[in-house]
Amino acid sequence: ADAEKKAIAYYQLTVCSKMSGNYENTYLCAERAYEYMESHPECAKGICYLCRAMMCSSYLEFGKKQEAEPLLKKLKDSLSDTMPALHRSMYEDLAGFYHMNYGNLLTAMEHYENSLHILNEYDGEGYNYFMQIGKTAIVYQRLKKFDKAVDAYQFLLKKVREHNLEYEYFLFSNNMAAVYNDMEQPIKALEHLLDVMSYAREIGGIALGELLRNVACAYRQLKQYNKELESLKEGSELLVKAYGDEHPKSIAAKERLAELAKTYQI
Repeated sequence: ADAEKKAIAYYQLTVCSKMSGNYENTYLCAERAYEYMESHPECAKGICYLCRAMMCSSYLEFGKKQEAEPLLKKLKDSLSDTMPALHRSMYEDLAGFYHMNYGNLLTAMEHYENSLHILNEYDGEGYNYFMQIGKTAIVYQRLKKFDKAVDAYQFLLKKVREHNLEYEYFLFSNNMAAVYNDMEQPIKALEHLLDVMSYAREIGGIALGELLRNVACAYRQLKQYNKELESLKEGSELLVKAYGDEHPKSIAAKERLAELAKTYQI
């Protein structure tokens, strides 16, 4: 009983960290929860499932495909109709995240829609349901269905403003800006990005790095290359620190910095 209580506490700590937007700390908390759960086989199946799910989510967040795959398989193999709805929706969410990360966008959307259906039946249009809509919006963006992505984010931003959810407002604002960058509307992108800049600076880490990457993209479209360089340099340092040198985002940022130095001599 004591081991299970401790595993639950580790899991809850991971959830709190994730909801604060601190991806690096979330990874560390998930790792600790997972390692503790693995070393205490007496823990109940439910908390074991949740700890595996959070570890899998962190692996996917940091692009660790090889580490995520066996956990995703374990989660799938343990699925049953008698499992809590939240557990089943978590698997669908993680499967969607996996396929989205590796370019299988239609499969990702199928999993996300399955998760939405489960969540809607489970507790209606609650917090998890709205966060899942945010995941579908990312897929719409990558499918170049920009109008659907914008509609989803406008709806979500209204909801999170109503409930004063700061991190979620930051997250959806940043994602909305990324859509506007893809639509070649950098002014609109910057409006969203600068609106949440102070909050991103409070969080720091990946959250700030991702936002600065979007800021740099907007300034690039506006041909304000000095401002692009300033944002990209600061953002790339944060991304490299978190993801490592070989992550696609780190590589892209370093290549663009080299291009700015060579082409524009700045």
